Amino acid sequence: MAYPYLDWDQVRIWPLRPDGADLDVQSGTGLEPALAESIPDTARVLGRMFDGIGFRGFAQQTVEQLAEFANVPVWNGLTDQWHPTQSLADILTMTENHPGPVAEIAYCFTGDGLNKVARSLLVTSALLGMDVRIAAPPALTPPPDVVSAAQAAAEHSGARVTVTDDVHAGVRGADFVYTDVWVSMGEPAEDWAVRVPEMLPYRVTSELLESTGKPAPGSCTACPASTTPRPSSAPGCTTSSGWTAPRSPRRCSSPSGLWYSSRPRTGCIPSRPC
Repeated sequence: MAYPYLDWDQVRIWPLRPDGADLDVQSGTGLEPALAESIPDTARVLGRMFDGIGFRGFAQQTVEQLAEFANVPVWNGLTDQWHPTQSLADILTMTENHPGPVAEIAYCFTGDGLNKVARSLLVTSALLGMDVRIAAPPALTPPPDVVSAAQAAAEHSGARVTVTDDVHAGVRGADFVYTDVWVSMGEPAEDWAVRVPEMLPYRVTSELLESTGKPAPGSCTACPASTTPRPSSAPGCTTSSGWTAPRSPRRCSSPSGLWYSSRPRTGCIPSRPC
């Protein structure tokens, strides 16, 4: 079995020996989508060569066209609107660090509810019957069609779906508190000047974690793990404090010392205490 992983920023070939599959990573410079070759034509060719296609890029329309014309399974590794693989990895982490079944997990995403991670978590959790809350400023709540999709899924799964601008009400009773970067892929850097004051009440702080009422709530983020120092003028990924700083090497944590760290693109594992 072989499949390509399409990433417009890099070209690598990785053999996946454990399951007998080969992974071929292609970039936009090699494929030239929408330039020399259209997305439908690219999809048709790749569909004849591979058993499935993974796409990590920008436009949601691109991955939808690949799925329409490839005639093989296509999965979304990231677009400007959705990040379903991230949500699956995050929920896997929660199940690994929660004693009950997935339907008993309650968590709150706090921050930019419009971004792709919040959207994906909301719908995925609704499908799985979880208690999912989005706490965000009124201007940054998930789009109405995404909320409607989550509510429709909840009718069948028994999930509890909440969207609120009251962050303390949102986290009350939550087993995990989740946040993400405040300015997302494709948004101008100038948005930081407006977004930071708007987001300060939604920081994941010790006080907010105490508002859950749980003795040891977990906290998670989708931000990349990195120990590389960043210029003081650059927007950091450390949204838990609301200030710019080097990105934390740890993805998720709890006040009891339980720290969770994501495997790049493939899932999450518990990591060492702070």
